[in-house]
Amino acid sequence: MDRYVDIFQVGARNMQNYPLLRELGKVERPVLIKRGLAATVDEWLMSAEYVISGGNDRVLVCERGVRAYETYTPKHARPERRRRRQGDQPPSGDRRSEPPPSA
Repeated sequence: MDRYVDIFQVGARNMQNYPLLRELGKVERPVLIKRGLAATVDEWLMSAEYVISGGNDRVLVCERGVRAYETYTPKHARPERRRRRQGDQPPSGDRRSEPPPSA
């Protein structure tokens, strides 16, 4: 199937599907892994490591927001800075998971 796609996306629900992540380590296309809301940054990075350990180092990680009592994702709670310091994969964000800013 990898000859028909440009990138494989692993949704938040499948970021801990380790057999899938191992198989994606064998493909030659990039893999985008979205972080689940209840997943820690370490769990998210370990999901990326499963793909990398299979031989595919073309992994991107995508932040979907964090779990908080607020109805929005506070900027101070985003782990993007921590993510940049910890790993080699480029961080990205999914802005669709945030409500529009209030006026």
